[in-house]
Amino acid sequence: MRILLITPEFPLPLLNGTRLRNFHLFKRLAQRHDVSLLSFASSEEMSLLPSLREFFAEVHVVPRIHRRSIRDYAWGAFSRVPFFIKRMHSAEMADEVGRLVSSGKYDVAHVSDLRMAHYLVPHSDQAKVIDACDCLSLLYRRAFFATSKLLDKANYLQLWIKTRAYEASVYPEFDRCITVSETDAEELRSSSPTLRLRVVPNGVDTEHFCPAPTEQASESDFVFVGTMSYAPNADAARFFALQVLPLIGERVPSPSFEIVGRSPAREVLDLQVAGNVRVVRDVDDVRPHVWRSTVFVCPLRFGAGVKNKLLEAMAMRKPIVATSLACEGLMISPGQDVFVADHESDFARKCVQLVEDKGARTRLGTMARLLAEQEYSWWKGVDVLEDVLAEVVESSVRAQTRRDPREVFRWVADGLER
Repeated sequence: MRILLITPEFPLPLLNGTRLRNFHLFKRLAQRHDVSLLSFASSEEMSLLPSLREFFAEVHVVPRIHRRSIRDYAWGAFSRVPFFIKRMHSAEMADEVGRLVSSGKYDVAHVSDLRMAHYLVPHSDQAKVIDACDCLSLLYRRAFFATSKLLDKANYLQLWIKTRAYEASVYPEFDRCITVSETDAEELRSSSPTLRLRVVPNGVDTEHFCPAPTEQASESDFVFVGTMSYAPNADAARFFALQVLPLIGERVPSPSFEIVGRSPAREVLDLQVAGNVRVVRDVDDVRPHVWRSTVFVCPLRFGAGVKNKLLEAMAMRKPIVATSLACEGLMISPGQDVFVADHESDFARKCVQLVEDKGARTRLGTMARLLAEQEYSWWKGVDVLEDVLAEVVESSVRAQTRRDPREVFRWVADGLER
């Protein structure tokens, strides 16, 4: 197949879940098919072109746009289209999509995430697949109920309403919609019952994310990893530091907590005032920090999709305590592969148990590694994705079942212009 992959950002460097998913799935798919990339990129990222050309047949680049002014945020409050869609809109990208699609070179276009969907809506003759990754309306709904701040609630409410309407309008214009988990797929079905959905699971590179090559001296009792400007991660770090760690301190003398991630928000940096919390920002490799911890924690209270950080910790054979939401979409047996707890007192109790019981840490870590090896190879996701793309290419029902795209495009375009 000749595949055009359209992404909001380069697959490299591997800074977030979207990049990670696109890199691992399409690097492998390119071994079997002809894959070309069209992406936004910053000037700094242009140095990565040689690496991408090692597996992409063609790489087409549009300069990344930046919209973060007060006017743009104010626009987002009154538009029917979510602000994060407006922020990604570029006339140059629309022209480049049109040029490549009209060339007739590609059997199928694969679009990565909701932010890029509107570029393909007008092209009704092009077979196309949208990777929703996570259901964003589910994320915003959970965020609305998780926060207690009035302004945050108002913001999440309008994002929830607008995103749900936008997903329901745009996703049906694609021949298939894929997600990372059945939970995300079910949420999308609730607003679009006829949506043609498939789950393409994430994986983990078990050779890269491996157990520590040598015995590591523990530098922290607990570690949490993630982009710390991302609201669910920042909330999780605060929840553990402020509500769980003090309870652990009643049983474990001076417990330490290390937060490792890019761009930590001020509210995360401020956690260091306690003395036993350390924030490590913008590291190139998180593995040494995870290896040198006693327990990996994933205390997420809202979010959506599959948590790559959890798969990576499992592959590194670390004992893990996580919330049930953090484990969502994974084939985890609570108590066997991962300790699962949602209330702060239960979370603290299970953390203490692992700190005090080396045997329990070894058993839990061993089972987690085994699960990652057996069930979470990236090739499993590649096989499913390949089937989805082949089905779309071979299908003849596309033009018969889709609405007139001009109707949807007018709805989207009107929202982008307002």
